Amino acid sequence: MPLSLRLALCACLAGLAIAQSPQAAIVGVLRDATGAVVPEASIAIRNSGTNAVRQVKSDREGRFSVPNLDPGIYEVTAEVAGFQTLHETGFELQVNQTARLELTLKLGSVSETVEVTAQTPLINTENATKGDVLVSQEISELPLNGRNFQDLTFLAPGVSQTGQGDTGSPFAINGARNDDTNYFIDGVNARRPEFGQTQTSPNLDSIKYLKVSKSNYSAEYGQLSGGVISVALKSGTNQTHGVSFEFFRNDKLDARNFFSADKPELRRNQFGGLLSGPVWLPRVYNGHNRTFFLFSWESYRDATGNTDVTLAPTLR
Repeated sequence: MPLSLRLALCACLAGLAIAQSPQAAIVGVLRDATGAVVPEASIAIRNSGTNAVRQVKSDREGRFSVPNLDPGIYEVTAEVAGFQTLHETGFELQVNQTARLELTLKLGSVSETVEVTAQTPLINTENATKGDVLVSQEISELPLNGRNFQDLTFLAPGVSQTGQGDTGSPFAINGARNDDTNYFIDGVNARRPEFGQTQTSPNLDSIKYLKVSKSNYSAEYGQLSGGVISVALKSGTNQTHGVSFEFFRNDKLDARNFFSADKPELRRNQFGGLLSGPVWLPRVYNGHNRTFFLFSWESYRDATGNTDVTLAPTLR
């Protein structure tokens, strides 16, 4: 590969690498069938989408910790001499989650493998944060007029709609002011300080997780008295994936307003798409298992007429 092309490629990839993302973590302990801890075991955490692997060892008390993981689906492999290899699949890490794993190894040869399908615990036992998480399928399939991710927060208990004409976010959390809500998109503060609203609204198909934290969240999110909305965007994986969409409303499909002689004009189109996968430049670079991209775009067109009821003087 020519040096100039390598430098250009590195510059592009460096620009992509500066993006942040909300992190998750795994903590746990290894035990044998009798309940005794298993020290010095090798543990590999593999991201199922990108094949990125993190490797650690359990300490003398069988404990291990793997911080700074991207939210997603993972596979966990644990092995040590004298025990069968444990392979746990389908373990999901959500946004800003610290998940605990209790792994039990059975006596046997390392060449023997025990396959386990993971089940995410229903109760958070690692911190006192109270919140609700929506996953990608819920976000993309729930019908939303206007496709604004903020409307998803009303699915969480303790979130109420604000009055018409209020400034700030369209909701209030646990009775706090509606301009006391904080927003983080991929770890970056996205709150408009002058109004308390979000600065941007990502394409719903690009959102992987949305978390509404209502109380007892950690110190880095404690600037405001209300809740915290954390959005984790999707990233590219080894599988090429694309989505296109078009949502529309039209007065031809609406009933006439009781106070209107004719139906007011309504032409609303919301359209866009998403494309993600590994970076691949023919005969130059293959980013499989190494470098990924995601492109998301959404556009909004709206022409709306209004019906007003007013008082007019008579001819006399």
